[in-house]
Amino acid sequence: MEGFFPPEVFGLEGENPRVVCDFLNTRLGNAVHRLLEANGNFIQRVRVGIHGSASPKIRVVLDLVPKQRFDIQQVFAEKDNQFTIIVRPAQVRSENPRP
Repeated sequence: MEGFFPPEVFGLEGENPRVVCDFLNTRLGNAVHRLLEANGNFIQRVRVGIHGSASPKIRVVLDLVPKQRFDIQQVFAEKDNQFTIIVRPAQVRSENPRP
């Protein structure tokens, strides 16, 4: 990234859970891969493309492994112009905590 452009981030639950990052007022570089197969424990693949026509934005979609619960954390290092998404398994909360 060549500037401070934090994205709009939202999640989509269901059978095909995803994390979506929309970068407004940006352009996609020629060297950016449009599809990255991750085959990880949490992220299956990363898709990158241009979304919309009236005011296009760069959309990055993380396709998550189905039937799991995740905690998502966003970190933007303004000094380095680096945006990071951290995906971790959700912490299981006990309904009857011990004193």
